[in-house]
Amino acid sequence: MQVVKEQVMRALTSKPSSLDQFKSKLQNLSYTEILKLRQSERMSQEDFQSRPILELKEKIQPEILELIKQQRLNRLVEGTCFRKLNSRRRQDKFWYCRLSPNHKVLHYGDLEESPQGEVPHDSLQDKLPVADIKAVVTGKDCPHMKEKGALKQNKEVLELAFSILCDSNCQLNFIAPDKHEYCIWTDGLNALLGKDMLSELTRNDLDTLLSEGLCYLLLGVGVGGSAATQAPQEVKVSDIQVYITAVITGVDNLQGFRVDWFGFGFGFVSFFFFFFCFVFVQKSLTFFAKQIYI
Repeated sequence: MQVVKEQVMRALTSKPSSLDQFKSKLQNLSYTEILKLRQSERMSQEDFQSRPILELKEKIQPEILELIKQQRLNRLVEGTCFRKLNSRRRQDKFWYCRLSPNHKVLHYGDLEESPQGEVPHDSLQDKLPVADIKAVVTGKDCPHMKEKGALKQNKEVLELAFSILCDSNCQLNFIAPDKHEYCIWTDGLNALLGKDMLSELTRNDLDTLLSEGLCYLLLGVGVGGSAATQAPQEVKVSDIQVYITAVITGVDNLQGFRVDWFGFGFGFVSFFFFFFCFVFVQKSLTFFAKQIYI
C-alpha cells in the first residue's frame, strides 16, 4: 500500500492535465522505479547531511542572509505604493513610502492616483527617521486592525497589515498590496532594526540560495577548481555573489534578476556528475581498504 500511495503522490506532483497523462505517469512509476528513486533520495540525503556539507552550510549561510538583507533594503529604497483605509474601511486612497539611500529616513506621502514607477523623495511630504522606530508589529497587533470593525475585515487584509511604532507615540500603518510586498517590507524593517528576517519569503530564498550555493562550491568554482571533500577554511561572499548573479539570482522570489536556465541546468547536471563520481571513488577505496585489511 505504501508503494501504491507513493506512486499516486509522485504522479500527482507532476500535475497531469488529463486522466490519460496521470495513467501514463503511474505506468512509468513501477515498483522497481520507486525503489530506485527511494535509494537515490536516501543516498543524497545521507551525503548532504555529512559533516563537511553541514560545515559548509554554516560558513556560507551568514553571507547569503546578508545578500537577502541587502536585496530587501534595496526594495525599500525603491519604495511601494500602498492603499489607505477610509472611515468605511474601504481602500480607495493611495500613499507611497520609500527608504532613503542612506537607510536613515523613511519618506512617505499621499498620492492622487497609483503611480507609474518610482516616486521621487522630494515629492513625498513627510519623513520618519529610522532612529525613531521603536517596533514593527503585524496582523492583529496593528493599531489600525484594533479599531472598531477592523477585525471584521477579511483574513487576507489582516495578513497584509503591519505597523511602525515610534518613540513619540506616533505610528505608520500599512496594508501591503500582496503577500510578497508584505514579506519584503517586514523583512526590510526588521533588518533596519537589527532583528532577524522571519518571513516565509526569506526562508524560501535562503533554502534556494543555500542549496545552489552549495552546488557552486562543491563544483569547485572559485575554491580550488575541484570538488570539495571538506569544508573550505574561508568562504568569501564575492565567490557566492559571482555565482548568484550569474546563475541563480533569477529565482522568482528575488525581484529584478534574470534566470540563466542553460547555465543553471549545466551546473546542476555537472554537480551531480562530480558528486556521484566522488561517492563512487570514496566507496570503492573503502571497499578495497577493507579487502586489504582482511
